[in-house]
Amino acid sequence: MRTTLPSEKKSKSKETEINPTLARGIIGMMFLLLAFQVVTFTIHKCSKSTEPTPPPKQEKPAYQATNYRTYKDKSRSKSRSYNAPKRRYNKPSQRTAVRPKRDTASFKQSKPLTHNTVVYKENVRVQVDLNEADSAALIEVKGIGPYFCKKILELRERLGSFADVSQLMEIKGMDEEKLQRIGNQIFVHPSGIKKFSLAEAERKFLSRHPYIGAYNARGIALFIETMGKDSCTLSNLVKNNILSPEAAEKLRPYVIEP
Repeated sequence: MRTTLPSEKKSKSKETEINPTLARGIIGMMFLLLAFQVVTFTIHKCSKSTEPTPPPKQEKPAYQATNYRTYKDKSRSKSRSYNAPKRRYNKPSQRTAVRPKRDTASFKQSKPLTHNTVVYKENVRVQVDLNEADSAALIEVKGIGPYFCKKILELRERLGSFADVSQLMEIKGMDEEKLQRIGNQIFVHPSGIKKFSLAEAERKFLSRHPYIGAYNARGIALFIETMGKDSCTLSNLVKNNILSPEAAEKLRPYVIEP
């Protein structure tokens, strides 16, 4: 068998021995870790103790916990408030107080009457001249709203003036029933009709007129160049197929013939 030498025994004994400085370092590190854990634990505990405790939740009474909308119509909007303050009376006699009736006899008309208005004593109705009335006067007519007021003013501008109340039938939406309902409140005075001469009128004016148009205005200009201004009458324009008989009848109240 092999015998161990003394040098080998010394090397083995050195390997099994622990360095004392290394042991002290390990023990010191353990103490530091333990101290760090103790410090962090105490800081965490103190921070929890300093936090304010939230107030306890107060339970709502039974009459507030119930859904108030169950006592109301569910079809109403959510934005409507059901907590509107009720009207309170200082005295019990105020609850039975009756509002006094308005004295209609002492009622005074706020707006002064003009020359184109006529007042009836029975129904206090106002008649308006279509050729002189503005938008405010037309709105006061019962049955004429903002739409028909605008259309009436536009038609009067294109025609120059109204010759008859029946011309309102040319407005879109106007029917005989509505015209009869407002017919006793409006009228057309003959002095307000603006007349013109076909021979002297400008071609631009004739082309814009609803009863003539651009095509017929060109035909009238050619007719005047060939036949002269004296022969420019409604009957001659109808004979030469420049104007239709219906258009000539509509133009008759406006045209000044030579």
